[in-house]
Amino acid sequence: MLVSKDNILDLIPQRYPMVMIDSLAYCDEKQVVSQLTIREDNIFINNMGLTASGMMENMAQTAAARTGYLLKNGKGESNKKAPIGVIGSIKNFRLYFSLKSDQL
Repeated sequence: MLVSKDNILDLIPQRYPMVMIDSLAYCDEKQVVSQLTIREDNIFINNMGLTASGMMENMAQTAAARTGYLLKNGKGESNKKAPIGVIGSIKNFRLYFSLKSDQL
C-alpha cells in the first residue's frame, strides 16, 4: 500500500462525508489503483448498493489521489495540493449492476 487511510486526505481535495477511497494501493504515470470500503453511511448508497454517481465519484477521487501522489512524489515541488475538478467529463458511462456491501 502506497498511502494509507490515515494519509489519504493529503492527496485529495474531498473532505468528509464525501471521502470514499480508503487508500492508494498503486500509482504510476499510466495506472492507479485505490481501495474502497462500501459503508452503510456512504451518501452514494441506496437499496440497490453503490449508485452510478458513487462509482463516478470513486473514479474522480482515485484520479485526484493519483494527481496528488504524483505531485507529492514526483519531480519538482512536493508541497502542491491536488487540484479540484480532476475529471471534466465522462461520456457513455453505463452501470449494468451494482454490488451491495454484503456481496463483496
